Amino acid sequence: MTRKNTIYQYVNEYRLEVSHTAEPEPDDCIAKIYCKTTGDAVDDQGEIEPADIASSSFTLITNTCSKEFFEWVYLLDIDAATAEYIPLFNEDMNELCDEVQQTLISNLIDHLEIDNVRSVFTVDKLEVLLRFRGMGFGELIIAQAERRFAAGTAFTALIPILSQFQGSVAGYRNVTDEEVEWERDIQLNELPSSSKVASEKLDRYYQSIGFENTVQDIFIRPNANIIPS
Repeated sequence: MTRKNTIYQYVNEYRLEVSHTAEPEPDDCIAKIYCKTTGDAVDDQGEIEPADIASSSFTLITNTCSKEFFEWVYLLDIDAATAEYIPLFNEDMNELCDEVQQTLISNLIDHLEIDNVRSVFTVDKLEVLLRFRGMGFGELIIAQAERRFAAGTAFTALIPILSQFQGSVAGYRNVTDEEVEWERDIQLNELPSSSKVASEKLDRYYQSIGFENTVQDIFIRPNANIIPS
């Protein structure tokens, strides 16, 4: 008998948003990556059907563009989403803060030049449909995005987001029918209603897949796919 919700195969479809100008600009250093994970699943009748599995997004930030160098705090501050990661860096020294350095050193990233980090990879959103949670898709999606887009970065960073407390997308301008449908499908009402319980549960999940809370609730995980410089 085929078990309901079994996935026979899945695929990540990526969409990139990048800018390129004649003269190097800070915006050219930021790439937005959107991922939709789909697959073939078993439905209630035991039949195989196409299914949406997850929606995720990432950002790759590099501090050089066409040999133009940008300071990290200035670069991160140009976008509201990336500005949340400014605490990773020492503003005066333009290098990683002590907490992040110690995390990387303790994880034996011995070939990394701590004071010369050239890129940062962040997980901005990771939403898996309720029926497919607990099957390891979250970790797989992050790891595959790292291998494809962030093999040269020292670490991946994220700030755990409690989607059930973010408000409905229906209230935003220019929202698409697909976004409204996705919000309904992820069943936010099934997630913990207590922010404390939900926060602790989400923190434990990210810790279970190798992330550490370093500074101001920014979690990082050393990148196993890093290419030595």
